[in-house]
Amino acid sequence: MYWSYFPSLAMEQMEQNLKNLLGDWGLGERTRSFPLVNLAEDDEQYILAAEMPGIKKEQVKVTVREGVLTLSGERDAGFDEEKVTLIREERSYGKFEKALRLPAKVDENKVKATFENGILTVVLPKAEEAKPKTIAINVN
Repeated sequence: MYWSYFPSLAMEQMEQNLKNLLGDWGLGERTRSFPLVNLAEDDEQYILAAEMPGIKKEQVKVTVREGVLTLSGERDAGFDEEKVTLIREERSYGKFEKALRLPAKVDENKVKATFENGILTVVLPKAEEAKPKTIAINVN
């Protein structure tokens, strides 16, 4: 395979394959990737969509500080853990926190969040200095 000519690319590909295989288990300590998020942008803003099935908006906290968006809260198990015996565990529950460094500065005072059908949507308007500038071209 052509990876042998590019050892650093081969290592990156191997690391990505391991991450895909192991998920969030890593090497030794489990980290939670909940919630799964998509982050998009246009010229004016960043838009984050986070999957949060089974969570009420009161259980979620959204903060933006110094270019970092943090989602935190707690997800219930869905049953009384003291009264049942867990047979299979695939859903994570308990406290969670996910922090994302934003690619550019945002106007923290204009951030808006909505929650509908288990999807948290956060709209983060870009700060004026982060928006693309159109440069006029003069012709002599």
